Amino acid sequence: ALAEASEHQLGAFELVGARGAFPLKLQFSPEYTQQRMVLIGDAIHTIHPLAGQGANLGLKDASTLAAVVLKAHQKGRDIASQQVLRRYERQRKGDNLLMMGIMDGFKRLFGADDMLVQFVRSSGMGAVNSSTLIKNQICKYAMGL
Repeated sequence: ALAEASEHQLGAFELVGARGAFPLKLQFSPEYTQQRMVLIGDAIHTIHPLAGQGANLGLKDASTLAAVVLKAHQKGRDIASQQVLRRYERQRKGDNLLMMGIMDGFKRLFGADDMLVQFVRSSGMGAVNSSTLIKNQICKYAMGL
């Protein structure tokens, strides 16, 4: 079925094991760093793939860590010190928690069957859709700009 769905563009497929599944849910570690070690991307936070923001968060984590490490190196500091690595954590934690909260809120909002919630959702989406300024701000934030 997969070969047919891809119009055989990907070649032959072979079943190599039982199908597996994992939960799509919000998870995060409160600590980003510990003893000369740092976590980034999905190692530190996972969110529902509702809007594809998990990859964007991981890229922003990597970019921020690279900038923090480079600055520390240029100043002759130990790049794996807790002081340096905590700087990365302070710079990323707020944004990560905000995006995780937004995506979890969207998941709950769009998964709700309650009529009042559906009305509020529809009204809110209409308001956002009618405002170019709001749409542009949302897109910029989602892209990390």
